[in-house]
Formats: sequence, C-alpha cells, structure tokens
Amino acid sequence: MSTKKFNDPAIIAIEEIPPKLDELKALVNNPSEIDNATTVLGIPPFLLNLYLATSTNLSFLNIGLNEAVYIPRQITERDGGRNSQYLLRKGETTQAGVFMADSGMMLRYVTRLTGESEYAQTGDIYREQYLTRDGKLIYEADGTLEIVDITKGIGKYTLVQTKTPQYAQVTADPGVVWILWSLIFVKKDKK
Repeated sequence: MSTKKFNDPAIIAIEEIPPKLDELKALVNNPSEIDNATTVLGIPPFLLNLYLATSTNLSFLNIGLNEAVYIPRQITERDGGRNSQYLLRKGETTQAGVFMADSGMMLRYVTRLTGESEYAQTGDIYREQYLTRDGKLIYEADGTLEIVDITKGIGKYTLVQTKTPQYAQVTADPGVVWILWSLIFVKKDKK
C-alpha cells in the first residue's frame, strides 16, 4: 500500500519526465526506431479514440478525484487496439481505456471472469481494475453483465468492490454501461 494518505489524488499523478525516458533514449537513434523500442520496453502505444471520450465523475473512489475524462481504446485488430469486452474469453483481460484528469491518469482494465460461450451472455461476470501507470491497484470490482440491446452491443452492470487490497475505499458502488460492444463507457451512479 502506498504511503500516501487516502483522498489524495497524487496517487495517480503523472511525472514531469516519463519514467522510461532514459531507457528509450538509449534504444533509439531516429524516429523510425521509437515504435519498436517502446514495445521492447513494455510500453507499446495504445490506439485511443479521442472523439469518443466521455466525462465521468470518479468521486466514488474517495481518492480526491472528482471529474475525469475517459478515453476508450479503439476496438480494432490494428496494432495498439483491443478486442471487444463481449469477445473476451474466460480469464482474458483487455486494457480498455484511460481516465485522464488534471491531477493524473489511471488505466482501465477489464477481465471476463465467467462464461464459456464465444460471445458474452447475460450473467457473465466481469472484473474492472483501475491502475496507475506504474501498476498500483487503485480500484478493483466485479459486476454481472446484463445485455440490454444485443444489436447495438449495449450492456450494463453494477460494480461491487472486491476485498483485494487496493487504494480506493469505495462507499457506493457505481453502475456501468457499455455501448457499441464496449467501445464507449458510461458510468452511472446507483440511485
């Protein structure tokens, strides 16, 4: 666990100089080498779709962060993209997008925990994890998928925080809606 106090958004702060900068500089001598070098260093680029970003309130995390922008990782077979959460195999994880705020960022990961079918079904359980860029677990929760409209890939679940040690101390579990086969993420608070 971090030495930072709870309700401190500094836990997700972005450094002024990227942590891998010196290693990256040592590997490249011209721009054409950057892509391969980032892959070698384990920091490959993501294909993010800025035009499908949504605003979201993350105050439920109780880390001193309220408003953020969620930028989804593009669903595509191109390098840097990802698979739809509906097409994850049991036990498979995808890095689904990034939460950005003036105080920092968190990476959002989604794992399909149950379900044997190729395509997700109502009742399948998924896990969401929000991590810092250096891999610290901020939030982990599970939810049972309810498919609302299969023709548009709309589904929802209510997240329930796991007992795994994590930074966030949630007091109210949020509801989440996936739109267009999980490309667009919308968080809805439980009423």
